[in-house]
Amino acid sequence: MTRLEDGLVAFRTVPEKGLNFRRKLQYFKSDFDLNSTGVIEFPVKEGFDIVGFDVDKEFLFLLLQKGSSINSDKYIFKINLETNKGLEIDANNLLDMELVEFLVLEDKALFLGISERNPVLQIFDLNLNSVQTVQGIYNPNTQVLQLRKIPELKEIEIVISREVKNRRKEILLNTYDLQGNLMREIKVDNFGNSDEDILDGLLLPMSEYQQAMIGAYGYDKRDVYLGMYIMDINEFGEYQFKKYTLEDFPNFFNYLDEKDKERRDAEVIKNLEKEKVPTIRNIYSIRDVYTTDDSYVVYFDHYTMVNSRGNTRPGVYSASSAYRYDRINRMGYTPYFADPFYQNTYPYNSNFQVSTEFRYVSAHFAKVAKEGNVLWDNSNTYDDFTTTYSEPFGEMAVVGDDVYHVYVENLDVVLSFLEMEKKYLKISTLN
Repeated sequence: MTRLEDGLVAFRTVPEKGLNFRRKLQYFKSDFDLNSTGVIEFPVKEGFDIVGFDVDKEFLFLLLQKGSSINSDKYIFKINLETNKGLEIDANNLLDMELVEFLVLEDKALFLGISERNPVLQIFDLNLNSVQTVQGIYNPNTQVLQLRKIPELKEIEIVISREVKNRRKEILLNTYDLQGNLMREIKVDNFGNSDEDILDGLLLPMSEYQQAMIGAYGYDKRDVYLGMYIMDINEFGEYQFKKYTLEDFPNFFNYLDEKDKERRDAEVIKNLEKEKVPTIRNIYSIRDVYTTDDSYVVYFDHYTMVNSRGNTRPGVYSASSAYRYDRINRMGYTPYFADPFYQNTYPYNSNFQVSTEFRYVSAHFAKVAKEGNVLWDNSNTYDDFTTTYSEPFGEMAVVGDDVYHVYVENLDVVLSFLEMEKKYLKISTLN
């Protein structure tokens, strides 16, 4: 499924009837009341299936691939959702890559992936059938944290983490036009104290010439999380940080029972009395941000990961530094079940297959004024839900002063409801 301005579009491929290996594409549009005009069908080339999708204006773009190898044949199916007409576009003149992201803007398809263990971004012109490789990304010490479209400016933004001297990292916020030309570069090389690092980040759309990136920070070399940061960026590329620790989130441990919460709160107070920054025991990773005129509502997940070799860290990168997908229009999207950015940190080419478990502890929410003060915070337990699925899977929705959190556990949809404001309700029985 993917969101549209007036509803959503859902699609799939299913086998045709009979003794053959052909599949057909089915899709339907619906409004917000789930009223639909019915299912539309198209034939699919034999052996091909969907590995990526995106919506741009009134068009749905599906990337189809034959098989799972990185040099497999590919084509793009462009569907006009108003006329239900489809067009097939060959896409075989790209680099061989493990696909991480597929986006389309102004009939330019963006392919982000891993090629020879290096990140690569290629821009494919659907009308001219030409390919442009974006410079400055293909490097073994570089990792892409986010790729997002800027439709109003016909540009794209990329958040890059790059390792520099002494395993220190710098963050680059680069803006490119649709020909791959660098339009703006913001280098974030002075963050907090000398031993503190940005561990992940979600770059938000620009609003009134102001922009923000929100994520977790801590000690990368020690794999320790300290809290949340908000980086405010002005129109000239100048930036400043606000940092938040457990001292700023008094309800961080609300997911625990009363006795355990009191014990953890006491530990925080003890650290603060010793002028120590209290640490977060597990991975603390940004998942989503909802923006209002004067505040941000942020959603973090708190979890651990253990692979079959006993490591809690997937290699040279921070455990939470895997690519953050664009959540604005799409729900739980990833081209493949296992994100290559996770795979890239595992020794998959060795004789041992490494499996990884993710144990989710809690979800954390906070409303923070754009001026900087924390207005509300709360948390919700996952009851140590364990999965091998490597992608973020929870969703947050904000409706007025209410926050909804939903995820799927096995066959159950788990929905939680949190209030940002205290409400007093008069309740009486029927009789």
